[in-house]
Amino acid sequence: MALGTGLCLFSDLPTFSQEFASAVILQDDKKGEKRRSLQSVLTELEAEYHVHLNYESKVIENKYVPAQPSRRSGKNLEAQLHRLLQPLSLKFKQVSGDYYIIYPEGEKKSIEKIEAAKGEDNTSGRDTSEDIFYPMQSVNNMLRQTLNQSQVNALAISGQVSDDNGNGLPGVTVLVKGTTNGTTTDAEGKYTLNAPDGNGTLVFSFIGYVTEEVPINNRSAINVSLVPDIKALNEVVVIGYGQQKKADLTSSIAVVSSEDMARAPVASFQQAIQGLSPGVSVEMGKAAPGNGAKVRIRGVGSVNNTDPLYVIDGVPVGGPGSTNMNDIESIQILKDAAACAIYGSRGANGVVLITTKRGKKGELKISGFTSYGVQQPWKKLDLLNNQEYALIMNEAATNAGLKPPARVMDILNDSTGRYGPGTDWQDAVFRTAPIQEHNLSFSGGTDLMNFNVSGGYFNQEGILINTNFSKYYLRINTDFKRGKFKFGESLGLNYSRKRNPIVSGGREILEHMVKQTSAVPIYDPANIPGGFGGAEAIDDQDAENPVLVSSRTIDLDHAFGLLGNVYGEYEIIKGLRLRANIAGLYSLCIIYWTLVDLHEKHNRDGDKFTLISGKHT
Repeated sequence: MALGTGLCLFSDLPTFSQEFASAVILQDDKKGEKRRSLQSVLTELEAEYHVHLNYESKVIENKYVPAQPSRRSGKNLEAQLHRLLQPLSLKFKQVSGDYYIIYPEGEKKSIEKIEAAKGEDNTSGRDTSEDIFYPMQSVNNMLRQTLNQSQVNALAISGQVSDDNGNGLPGVTVLVKGTTNGTTTDAEGKYTLNAPDGNGTLVFSFIGYVTEEVPINNRSAINVSLVPDIKALNEVVVIGYGQQKKADLTSSIAVVSSEDMARAPVASFQQAIQGLSPGVSVEMGKAAPGNGAKVRIRGVGSVNNTDPLYVIDGVPVGGPGSTNMNDIESIQILKDAAACAIYGSRGANGVVLITTKRGKKGELKISGFTSYGVQQPWKKLDLLNNQEYALIMNEAATNAGLKPPARVMDILNDSTGRYGPGTDWQDAVFRTAPIQEHNLSFSGGTDLMNFNVSGGYFNQEGILINTNFSKYYLRINTDFKRGKFKFGESLGLNYSRKRNPIVSGGREILEHMVKQTSAVPIYDPANIPGGFGGAEAIDDQDAENPVLVSSRTIDLDHAFGLLGNVYGEYEIIKGLRLRANIAGLYSLCIIYWTLVDLHEKHNRDGDKFTLISGKHT
């Protein structure tokens, strides 16, 4: 039997010990004397002297010794080993305390191989089952020996981490690259660490400083000086009081860039920031196209309105409106009371600062963006056909002692096949719907002025029939500079159109879809007016035809928005500026609710109907 050098723990060691104890092989030699396997004798010696004898399995394979007690009075272990091994051209060596290795005479490679195995935990995954034999009863002791050996091979490293001025940096993370072995520096920037060997690399990282990687090169003392990350520290963050370097921030502010938001084509920037800022949750209400999302900053703090305050280019507004995501440069989310203090009680639920893109000095830059995709229900239910539906309904009514609906009996007794497989209302109501967006912008500037002009179009068809959302937007941002004077404006125009899902009889379309029976057809030429199928008394239910409900009523929202901001700024001294803003917000929402007359004298072209009368509210 050959066992590997991998460190395996066995919970039932007595059983394995018994197995080895029973591995005593007796054999007659030419003189008729009884002989035992060398393996069994060595196992007994281990137990008697409490030592660990290690050897390659092939070294003792097919080797036998006289069948006599392995221990003679007055002889120690080494004498016993010498007596047993010398006739077999084998030698032994004590490598530590109670550890011995057995190897063939004149073969030093076996020694090196066994000694190397002690310091390894076989993490390479190599199969070593044929290399070295370890008796089972010493597995636990071997594990302890291996751990001790690893600690002996570990390299103790110490040093100090300082800044560019030579001051110690506390809290710096020191990590052995590629492992979880690490520590942090103390108040004086000092650290101590045990590395597995001297060939690795130490990684020093600290917020606001450039991460350093230093090879160990068998050194026991490594001192490092970290360089400040100027780019990160000088990053400017927009706050309620103006702008501030990121390094000087003391309040809780999250920053979301335009690159982060450009991950997917969505209708609103609230959907775009979902999952990009800790402590900020974005909840979608109804999934109809054009429906806004709810932004919650650090949870819900009131039983009343919990929406944050939105500030676009310095103008506080009640909501984000139809701000185009492609026009947004960055978003700063002010979370705590200190950051929101300037806005008073309006900022109690947090503040979302939106900064739109402005032109930069340079040649005219033309940028375009377009995207197109499709949406569809991620899963549909498996439904019964008419015959299966009738059987189930009849069985249910019978078990309940009730009379099944007349329609059920008609289907069961139908011999003409006029009912067919039935209507899958999911296919009738759901569809594969496109979503697209197109944007074009022009920007540029000189030392005296800059500009950014952009416009675009967004359209989303709903996966529910007769629902959609579209919007058009235009933004003009300009800045002019004359000496210490600077003035400019921000102007945003938008128009949106949304067709909403219809509610009829207190039920939404999806509820009608779920409750409608498959025996009712979508269209029925005999049903005047309109030619739509519908539930009858024999169906014993009152759900409406969802296709009819969504087709005969049009509920449209038209929204117009204008947000303008004109500012003037004078630099009194360097770092001190006086700024005045004049802003205006205008919005208009018109709701069109139109009922389509489905009188029989009007023609039906597919799902399109002639508009006879309507009312605007």
